[in-house]
This record gives sequence, structure tokens and C-alpha cells, in this order.
Amino acid sequence: MIFVSLEFDLEVRARVYDMFSEEEIKEVDNKLIVEKEMPMENWFIEVLLGFGGTLKVIKPLNLRQKIIQQAQSILKQYDIR
Repeated sequence: MIFVSLEFDLEVRARVYDMFSEEEIKEVDNKLIVEKEMPMENWFIEVLLGFGGTLKVIKPLNLRQKIIQQAQSILKQYDIR
């Protein structure tokens, strides 16, 4: 398990509230912040990727790097560098 800090755009509010409990979600500066322990497993990374550009991983750095690597891999599929 790892402690994660995630920042979501308000436009995905319903999805965030479906995925996390109300106690885990804070609204700060027109963003939703989620902080909690999560498993560092592929399914969790895939779920986060599903939020596209409406999500920013704040912590931990290694999760942020995994998201970046996956995004770069997707771009390569379309010959975009």
C-alpha cells in the first residue's frame, strides 16, 4: 500500500465521489483532493489513466512517473512523440 495524493478537476466530481468516500475528498481552490492509502497495482494505475487530463498525481513521485510512462506509451502507439 502507498499513500497517494490526487488532484481532480471539478468536472469529474461524480466519478470521484463514486470511487472514494466523502471523508477522503476535500475541495480546495476549485479542485478535488483525495489523500488515502491505495495499492500500487496495475488496476489502480489503469483507473487513474481513465481520468485523462482531469487528474494530477501529487504524491508519490513513483506513481506520477508510472502515469507519465503510460501516457508516453499511448502517444507512441499513434506515432506522436
